[in-house]
Amino acid sequence: MPAWRWREAALLLTAFEVPFGHALLGAAVLLVVALGELVEGEPLWVRSPLDLGLLAWLGVATASALVSPWRTTALGAAAATAAVALPVVRAAVLAVRRRPAFARACLGAWAAGAVLAAVWALSTLAPTADARATLPDLTANALGTTLGVGLVVLTGLSPGARGPVRVAVFLGLPIVALGLALTWSRGGWLAAAAGLGVLLALRPGRRLWWGLVTAAATAALTIPVLTAQWTWHLDRLRQLLPATGPFSRVAVWHVALRVAAEHPVLGTGLATFGVVYEQHAAPAAGPEHAPSAHNLVLHTAAELGALGVVALAILLGAGLLAQARWYRRSPPGAPARTLAATVLAATAAFVMHQMVDVTIIGLAVSVGLFLLLGLGAGASASESDP
Repeated sequence: MPAWRWREAALLLTAFEVPFGHALLGAAVLLVVALGELVEGEPLWVRSPLDLGLLAWLGVATASALVSPWRTTALGAAAATAAVALPVVRAAVLAVRRRPAFARACLGAWAAGAVLAAVWALSTLAPTADARATLPDLTANALGTTLGVGLVVLTGLSPGARGPVRVAVFLGLPIVALGLALTWSRGGWLAAAAGLGVLLALRPGRRLWWGLVTAAATAALTIPVLTAQWTWHLDRLRQLLPATGPFSRVAVWHVALRVAAEHPVLGTGLATFGVVYEQHAAPAAGPEHAPSAHNLVLHTAAELGALGVVALAILLGAGLLAQARWYRRSPPGAPARTLAATVLAATAAFVMHQMVDVTIIGLAVSVGLFLLLGLGAGASASESDP
């Protein structure tokens, strides 16, 4: 079988695995395939709009690790990020440059994985007021990311779905919406709302409202049945807002700002925030442990300093601009326009969740973001350099 077929099969596996937290397996297969392609004389890399952002991000992460007090941890995290990001982006760019419609297959695989993840999480949910839908490899907030994006993807696919695929999409929508609701991830809900809002603004298809109505109806029917759960989780939400307390997000943000001020250029190193937080947190002022700053910008400023924030802006900006370029170049009403709008909306949802819960500190979750960025970069490049 040609190498490109292995690469595309591994990419579909990766997209399918993202929603339930096993995407590192797919990323590892992509890395092995890439190494095999190099032996056969295939190019190590293919240029895309993401190149500068990836180079800046990985360069800053490496430089930060070299000056970090936790050099081993930070270097390991930088190497792991590179080993995940580079093969995923490379495979996505090559696949979509070869055949732009392949993006639909990737989105379909993500949607199928989201339905499976939702069913799996719902099947293990305990009937208690404080229960949250989770999976063995995903916390409730991380599952909120993958299901929130999955809901956006399913809605985006609904205008072009036909026959059995259309039936599958509209059966999957309420399942994913219910699974997302029962993660009780406020960031996941916010992400889904942002992504669906982008879809509405772009209006890629006339049947889009069917997906929106299905998702909204599921939420409306769920709320009255879960009165006890809503009461418990709303009380928990109120505990996030004070400046102090065991669940205070404000206290975590203050620590992140203090760390960023003490290490303004390169931060403390990738994957070190949890350790630094415990050293800087005042007793009883906030949570005992905080693996992230609950805001991607603050988290990056603490771990990678001002240079890291700039590199992050370059990477995300380049990815979103490439997706927007793909959307603008696609004729109105064309399937490519729907695909571009869905990828752009899914990325917006992903990034929105990172503003309140930095779930991409889990490498398996970050694979999803690199996949979406790679799809947009590949399609954008294919328009100008077939």
